[in-house]
Amino acid sequence: MSLFMYEAAVVGIKEGLKAGIVWLVFYTYLLVKERPSLIKPFYAGLVFVFLTSVSAFFIPAGPLIKEYIKNVISSSFALFLILSGASLYHAAGVRFFRVTQETPPRSEGGTERVTFFWHAAVFLLTVLFFCPDSAGSVLYLRDLSFLKEMPPAETFMSAVAGGSGALLFIFFVMKFLRPLWIGRFFDLPQILLFLST
Repeated sequence: MSLFMYEAAVVGIKEGLKAGIVWLVFYTYLLVKERPSLIKPFYAGLVFVFLTSVSAFFIPAGPLIKEYIKNVISSSFALFLILSGASLYHAAGVRFFRVTQETPPRSEGGTERVTFFWHAAVFLLTVLFFCPDSAGSVLYLRDLSFLKEMPPAETFMSAVAGGSGALLFIFFVMKFLRPLWIGRFFDLPQILLFLST
């Protein structure tokens, strides 16, 4: 394996560790809050990001697109920081959204409405968090593949192998060490602040 293929694997490991650590924190938080069903839209968002990244690897992108992606990456993390401050303000007693207030009885559709809101929010925030950075990593890998004259498919598979290894590591940490205590350190403002940093 060439040095470049190792470099592609390292990029995959970085993305896999990021996704795995975010999953670990978010999943343990949901278990503590007794809302494990919200992990499903998180998984759906990750699948969407992966498919988008695969597509981006084979779509030509010029300097303007790359600059745009850099700006979107910065803006997305700034948005999570702003959301963290807003959710902290909300936790202090100011209600920004009616959908998060006390809900009407189930017969009036209140519970279903809140459930849909949170599922949609988790999916959209997952895509917003991972998609720009993943697209940037994919474009970086493709540029390196072009400079080193390596087959794009090999480069992509090397990165996927690295990311899969990182995710397996996080999975085994969760399975054997069961660090459920991690979720007790977080509430919604802290989760968003964690994502922004």
